[in-house]
Amino acid sequence: MRSPLIAAAIFATLLGGTGPAGGSQRRQDARPFIISAKMPLYPGVAWAAKITGKVVIQADVRKGGVVAARVLSSPSRYLGDPSLANIRTWQFSDWPESGSFTVTFTYKIEGPPTDYPVSPKVVLDLPQSVTIIARPTKPTVMY
Repeated sequence: MRSPLIAAAIFATLLGGTGPAGGSQRRQDARPFIISAKMPLYPGVAWAAKITGKVVIQADVRKGGVVAARVLSSPSRYLGDPSLANIRTWQFSDWPESGSFTVTFTYKIEGPPTDYPVSPKVVLDLPQSVTIIARPTKPTVMY
């Protein structure tokens, strides 16, 4: 299991890789450059209940920050609400005065079951998609 410090360093490195190459000049096909965001997590209640699916969010950005966001589709509020909370932490450096974008959070539970929760794998293609893959846990019986 990775320590939170290592996970944060990996996340920061991945954030740095989403911006335009070679400086501040914006290419026509370049995506916004995310400079700050909290690590997305698999919500505990949804993980325990084995809730999976895609959450699609429309976000409005002004002066580099998310000013409004709404869920367009979600299989459960237990996935939708935490996705909204996460996207509201995103900050951009290479964004026009105002604009909007759509992002898809995909939550999966796959792989062999474990005896205890293992940190989920997070795959980022910011700002278009976030995929969070958790392993199922074996049921615990208490006597």
